[in-house]
Order: sequence, then C-alpha cells, then structure tokens
Amino acid sequence: MYLENYKGFIIDRFTSIFDSMGRINELTGMMWEAIGRLSEVFRSDSAMQITSDIIAIFANASLGAIDIFLKIVTDFKEMLVLPFTEKYRNNQREFQGWYDALVPIFDSIADLVTYTFSSFSDVYTEHISPFLTE
Repeated sequence: MYLENYKGFIIDRFTSIFDSMGRINELTGMMWEAIGRLSEVFRSDSAMQITSDIIAIFANASLGAIDIFLKIVTDFKEMLVLPFTEKYRNNQREFQGWYDALVPIFDSIADLVTYTFSSFSDVYTEHISPFLTE
C-alpha cells in the first residue's frame, strides 16, 4: 500500500538523491583536477629550489653535528690515550714494578685463605661432623 500511495514521492526522492550524488562526484572530480593542476607548481624551478634548501637544512645540520661530535670524541680520546701510549715503555716498567711488589702480598693472601679453609675443613671433619652424626 505504501508503494502505491507514495510511488511518485519515492521516485522523486531517489531521482533527487542520485542527482545530488552525481553533483557531489562532479564537484569531487573538479577538486581533484584543481589539485592536480596546482601540483604542477611543485615542478617549477623555485619549488625544486625550496625543496633542495629544506633538504640542505636538515642534511647539513646533521652532517655538521656529527662532524663536531666526532671531533670532540677524538680530542678526548687523544687526551686520554696519547699520554699513556707516548710513555708506554716507562709505564710498562712502572706497572711491572707494581706487579713485582704485589706478588708476595697476593701469595700470602692466597696461602692464608687456603690454610684457613683447610683448617676449617679439618676441624669440621674431626670435631663437628662426628658430633652431628651421632
């Protein structure tokens, strides 16, 4: 019944909807065409120069910062390493002297630790273990 009573209205509304959608699509196409024509400006020499300048700003800043950072690292490394390497032979004799002086001390500590734990083991085996197992 609805279709019979409102047939003309329904047809008019669908026609209007399709007309509106057609116009919307037409306007969308016109917009994209305008954007396409506008984008041709990006191919101009001045647009390419601006793009080149933007790339130069970021690339040159990065390269410059890396260069300065590596120079600073190099200077600090030279400051730490060169005095040691330039006096290597003297440093080697000094270190050898320190090692020679430290050998008896470390030998005594090693002997003391060995003796202490051997003694603890003997005391445990002879006195504590029999007490706990009985």
